[in-house]
Amino acid sequence: MPAARTLCLVKWVLLWVVLVLVAVAVLGWVAWGVVRKGFALMRELSRSAELVGPVLQALPEPYRPASSVLADPSTLPDPGQTRAGHRRSRAGHRRFGSDRRRRASGRVG
Repeated sequence: MPAARTLCLVKWVLLWVVLVLVAVAVLGWVAWGVVRKGFALMRELSRSAELVGPVLQALPEPYRPASSVLADPSTLPDPGQTRAGHRRSRAGHRRFGSDRRRRASGRVG
């Protein structure tokens, strides 16, 4: 009876060892596929850099983006420079210009 019990235990241990080895083999195979794809990606990036590099060197000046509120929130654009600010200031002059004439005549709004 104890021999059968140890034989059963050995079978389970061997089964687990085989399952772990198979899992390691499958994970290694998948990892190698990922590594190969990474190498292929690096080759493509290198080839792209070789094609784009001379074109970027031929540009007359490097690209400098315009300043933005998102880049530096402390610098806000002048509202007089924008179209909406210009329209707002013109509309304000019209609106208050007629109001001044009424006040000058002594009538209150």
